[in-house]
Amino acid sequence: MSNESIVRYRIDAEDNISFVGEGWSQFAEANDGAELVRPEILGQSLWNSITDPVTCHIYQKIVSRVRQGKLAKFTLRCDGPECRRLLEMKISAVSDGSVEFESRTMSVEDREPMALLSRKMPRSTELLRICAWCNRMDVGLGSNDWVEVEVATERLHLFELERLPQLTHGMCDDCLESMTDTMDELETDAR
Repeated sequence: MSNESIVRYRIDAEDNISFVGEGWSQFAEANDGAELVRPEILGQSLWNSITDPVTCHIYQKIVSRVRQGKLAKFTLRCDGPECRRLLEMKISAVSDGSVEFESRTMSVEDREPMALLSRKMPRSTELLRICAWCNRMDVGLGSNDWVEVEVATERLHLFELERLPQLTHGMCDDCLESMTDTMDELETDAR
């Protein structure tokens, strides 16, 4: 596995981003995230970049447990317009209350380009939730009906729209249950 598939960053005791490795900048540039390269991202609160309250709460609890000496490890998806990407995330304590995040690319699966995932596409004011952990999309009307982007594009007739909806992060029931189990394991280990 090459260093390009490893992304490291740290937050300080106040939860501000204090370090990003070269892999971070390479990943940001390769995924149309020029505003996320260093030094622009340094000094910003990690929590300002997580818009979903449930996802933010889960990460805050994980960081709290890690600062108590626990190691958190789990998988998540970080897809691009032309690929599905499975990552392994490791979160560990460093020093002085700092916490390091390290993600390693476990697998990449190519797919037909999905405009919905492209940051370059013009967007409407409509919102479409994408799970921050598995990258499935909520296409239900008031229910939890989470599907892959290809199915969401078809089911919501997104090809017919002049502008695609904006993506906003959330958390599907399956991932919430999985991460709750991960939190329970960290809590059990703390006793």
